[in-house]
Amino acid sequence: MRNIPLNVMLGGRAVGACLFRMCCIGLALSLMASANYLNAQTSPATLLVQLQSDCFSTRQSAMYEIMKDPEPVIPFIELAYENADADFRKRTMHILANLASDPSTGRPALLAFESIERISFSKERIAARHAEDAKFQILLKRQYLAAKKLERFNAQVKFSEPQDQNGIPIATSVVVNEYWRGTREDLELVGDLIAVSRLELDHKQVDDEIIGLLPSTFGLTTLKLCRCNITEASIHHLSKVGTLSDLELLYCPVGVECFSSLGGLECLGSIRLIGTNVEPSEMSKLERSLATTKVDVRRGAFMGIRYSPSASKCKLTSLVPGSGAEKAGLQRGDTIIEFNGNSIAEYIDVTKLLRECKAGDHVEIKARRGGKTLGFDVVMGVWE
Repeated sequence: MRNIPLNVMLGGRAVGACLFRMCCIGLALSLMASANYLNAQTSPATLLVQLQSDCFSTRQSAMYEIMKDPEPVIPFIELAYENADADFRKRTMHILANLASDPSTGRPALLAFESIERISFSKERIAARHAEDAKFQILLKRQYLAAKKLERFNAQVKFSEPQDQNGIPIATSVVVNEYWRGTREDLELVGDLIAVSRLELDHKQVDDEIIGLLPSTFGLTTLKLCRCNITEASIHHLSKVGTLSDLELLYCPVGVECFSSLGGLECLGSIRLIGTNVEPSEMSKLERSLATTKVDVRRGAFMGIRYSPSASKCKLTSLVPGSGAEKAGLQRGDTIIEFNGNSIAEYIDVTKLLRECKAGDHVEIKARRGGKTLGFDVVMGVWE
């Protein structure tokens, strides 16, 4: 073996060590770059493991990564939820609930809510109860956001007071009429009004698809539809609103046959049809098919007179400002004695004759005032 000087040998070793160190540094930098790349695309399973870490920053980092791109992780959360510990359930349900509460996020909100719904049917009762509670709170938050947005488009909204300081106000009454400034797509928000009890829709943007969203509500009792672009399909949708007690349709193009589908609504106490395709002569037919429901059918004329139910004659107690009756000159205290040549003994006689009149019709009225008989030409208006 050739003799190598000690200084040369030591110098060679120094160079070798230096090269080794450089290789290590390069490898370390390469590993760091790979780690950063992997961290940017961490697998769903890894993120779920990190959510169970004892380290707070690790858990927070995992939640942040999930919220940035939730779609791939949502199915894994659902699969792991039933058999997971309480801490994991709490964190993942918080993630799902935050995603599902904001429908504006699109598909992630839909996937998260669907996962919560499926978990609510779990055989594991505690998991199911937590999911059910979360679902209810999500729906309440959604209805509040929907109601506030409808309000921004000039819908008239009334809220109930929350039961506690952490509660969410509930929209109990919503009216959409000529002041509405939103689009038809904005009107789809009525499907999120799960707890609304009174809803009035008076706009041509309202169609069968909008009415088809109403069965998702669980507290709707009073519904008024006026001048809506609906067909008989809407009545079929309403037959699924089990809480509905009072229904009023004004100037909507629906016929008598479709209303038989409402016979299964046990709470339905009254139906009022004004200016629809249902004729007053068909009222008895409706009453037979809806045995427990009070039915009122009119062709659409509005006269604008008020009376006292206890009065023996048709004596007017007041008139609606701007109505045809007021414009014709009728006054409070007048007693109507004749309607288009028909003698009037009491107010119900006027009601029966008004059912057959349409908006725009001219009606000859005779009334007694201070011992005199006066004649009036009343032009029928429309119901509001």
